[in-house]
Amino acid sequence: PRRYWLVSSFYGIDEQPGIKANIYPNPSYGTFIIEADKMEHIRVIDMLGQVVSDKECNNHENQITLNLDTLSASVYLVEIKTTDGICKRRIVINR
Repeated sequence: PRRYWLVSSFYGIDEQPGIKANIYPNPSYGTFIIEADKMEHIRVIDMLGQVVSDKECNNHENQITLNLDTLSASVYLVEIKTTDGICKRRIVINR
């Protein structure tokens, strides 16, 4: 029998150690809660590198609900920009 391995990765994920961000539930059916101090901008990127969601956080919120119900089941990269810098997390949408 043949075995196939699928390796996927987001290149260039560099974490700033001082920035803490939580995303839950993960995996989800498309609705996520993001918690981080003083968020300015949230961007969601698919496996092809395309931006599929872009959200401004005008009031430096510490918690937002991100609804991605229209996206396909897959792994996505969430880029969270705060007043202290940028952190990146992976999320999974299941169907």
